[in-house]
Amino acid sequence: MSHFELIEATGSTPESLARVNDPEREPFRIGAVQQAWHEDPVTHQDLLAEGIRLAAGAGARIVCLQELTLSPYFAITEDAIGEAEGWAEEIGDGATSEFARRIASNPLDHQARIDLAMVENGNGNRQAAVDQLIEVMRRERGWNDDAARKQLLLFFDVWGPKDEATISGRRKLSSLLFS
Repeated sequence: MSHFELIEATGSTPESLARVNDPEREPFRIGAVQQAWHEDPVTHQDLLAEGIRLAAGAGARIVCLQELTLSPYFAITEDAIGEAEGWAEEIGDGATSEFARRIASNPLDHQARIDLAMVENGNGNRQAAVDQLIEVMRRERGWNDDAARKQLLLFFDVWGPKDEATISGRRKLSSLLFS
């Protein structure tokens, strides 16, 4: 069960007085994850990760988190400044930056790899999308009811049988399945 509500605001590209040609690319999708703070840091980070995966799975190429991502909102009492100082962290090396790096780089987070494949495909990096899905299958072939293989087959269907990424991806898939 998801702890998040997915709200999508999609539609036609707004008219622009600066645009002289019709847009050639799909709109750039951005996700925002907003949630209450949880005192247990593991629960809090797990819920943030769930929201990030949900947004990325819906096509977001950038996912924004609320300010004070890993700390409670402190401006609710007059004497909260002292408590807030205890939550301060270094930019780039603090707990929030470390959390973002961990979510982005965990090689065993299969859902993150599948989400990344969706992003790569959305960016036109079909071969990178194939590679991410093949890697999930290589690590744990039947994970999540064979989600990586199913997504790969959907990509092949959309890209068509003569697409270079489809041809290369089918070779890699065959090699993995029949080795």
